[in-house]
Amino acid sequence: MVRALTDLGARVSLREPSHHDDAVYVACLVDLTMQAEMESLVGQFALAWSDRVSLRLLGPLAPYDFVAAKP
Repeated sequence: MVRALTDLGARVSLREPSHHDDAVYVACLVDLTMQAEMESLVGQFALAWSDRVSLRLLGPLAPYDFVAAKP
């Protein structure tokens, strides 16, 4: 899924899961013009994996996962 999102033009940031039931936390930064395509892509993965995983899409959110602090 990360490769597919990257191929779509998304910047992807992987973070540690924030809950014990989570396997991964993936933040995606996409241009607003690509939002529908990104949501469709995630929906396709959710359907394909529905017997194994539960995907949750939150957003749009502030892009704080892509902000780096200055040293």
